[in-house]
Amino acid sequence: MDEVLALNNVSKSFDGITAVKNVCISIKKGEIVGLIGPNGAGKTTLFNLITKTHQIKPDAGEIRYHSHKINGMSDYQIARMGIGRLFQDVKIWGSLTVMENLLLARADTLKENMAYRLLFPKRYREIKEKNTKEAEKWLAFVNLEEYKTKKAKGLSYGQQRLLGLARLLCNNFELLLLDEPTSGINAVMVQTILEKIQSLAQWGKTIFLVEHDMDVVKQITSRVYFMDNGEIIATGKPDEILSNPLVKEIYLGC
Repeated sequence: MDEVLALNNVSKSFDGITAVKNVCISIKKGEIVGLIGPNGAGKTTLFNLITKTHQIKPDAGEIRYHSHKINGMSDYQIARMGIGRLFQDVKIWGSLTVMENLLLARADTLKENMAYRLLFPKRYREIKEKNTKEAEKWLAFVNLEEYKTKKAKGLSYGQQRLLGLARLLCNNFELLLLDEPTSGINAVMVQTILEKIQSLAQWGKTIFLVEHDMDVVKQITSRVYFMDNGEIIATGKPDEILSNPLVKEIYLGC
């Protein structure tokens, strides 16, 4: 199976404090892999290193995407390679419609400005039609098609998270980093989001997610990495990790 993401001895410190230490992770195409651990374990920092959020990069080690080293790339280049991220804090554009939210998320949306429209009218129409078709596809996928002309601020919180997922999918990323995708939503919406994630994996997308809900972890992931104090201290199938005595002591308090 093709290795999509590989982290080899990745480390990062801030002002002498180690946030990530010698992390090694391997994720194959089509997998749904979980990253769990207590608050402050280094999970968010690890995601930031992969996507170069806030322009941070490893002090040591390598991050590879399909064998290509991406340590020195910008966040924009990494996204262009095929890595997309859904943040826990889904920031929708509430004053815009649901459809406008998706159209603005498209990577080639800059070509839809007025100057481009005047200089290249035919190409502009082609891009507009392509973007609209892609947006409609993903709105239907997340069950929001009927809301496409509604203001995004009128959506429920769970629907806003679905909109965030649709915006991510509009750019056809292959590797999706999902940060707490089910946080703060009701049980019915949790199941809807999990079904969507599982469908994406079946279509060949690769999912790496941070999640605190252990029921979600057991239901959706094939493998789990447990992180504490910046280090990966255990990896395996969800049941194996959650029954690990050290994990239970650190994370579950038992």
